[in-house]
Amino acid sequence: ADASNLAITEIHYNPSGPDEGSEFIELKNTSTEAIHLDGLQFIEGISFTFPANTVLQPGAYILLVNDQVAFETTVKLC
Repeated sequence: ADASNLAITEIHYNPSGPDEGSEFIELKNTSTEAIHLDGLQFIEGISFTFPANTVLQPGAYILLVNDQVAFETTVKLC
């Protein structure tokens, strides 16, 4: 599998209030194989490069957040 099997499943931006800590982009591996995300980049709208050894398993999701501490403080995850 490759990046063509990566779907943006949710974008949460511009939340109400002054805090941007709950902003995120959710990605899903839609394939039946793991996707190696090493070096994959977002270059328009946001700037992000996946670090080495980042692997997304089949059917798994990953969140991109600007500030992990702020996100974990603001958002309650199940």
